[in-house]
Amino acid sequence: MASNGKGNRPGSRLSAVRLAQIHAAGDVLDMKRGFDENNLYDNLSWLSENQAKIERKLFELRRGGNKPKLFLYDVTSSYLEGSRIILVSTGIIVTAKEEKQIVIGMLCDESGEPVSTEVFRANTHKR
Repeated sequence: MASNGKGNRPGSRLSAVRLAQIHAAGDVLDMKRGFDENNLYDNLSWLSENQAKIERKLFELRRGGNKPKLFLYDVTSSYLEGSRIILVSTGIIVTAKEEKQIVIGMLCDESGEPVSTEVFRANTHKR
């Protein structure tokens, strides 16, 4: 549900939940009761707590015991809004302007399939 509104209308996951509440998402998905941001945050908390386990299991299922010959790693930074996000710090963006941002690291296998992601503070150096 968190990704429902992302393709059609840019916004946060919370805005996707709010958008779905005023449309027929609950009926279309045959949800017996409504949902709200608390459901979203509960799911995101669970995903965060279990991220390593989930990534490891997906990797094992996809690889079928075959070990990759190469791993690729890249980082990027992303501007974001909000004042209560733990990893946010001020960094310099492409326009040389200081903005609130985070750094995102992604590890891929040799075919470019994501293996793991991690979010860092903006002041984490790109090495």
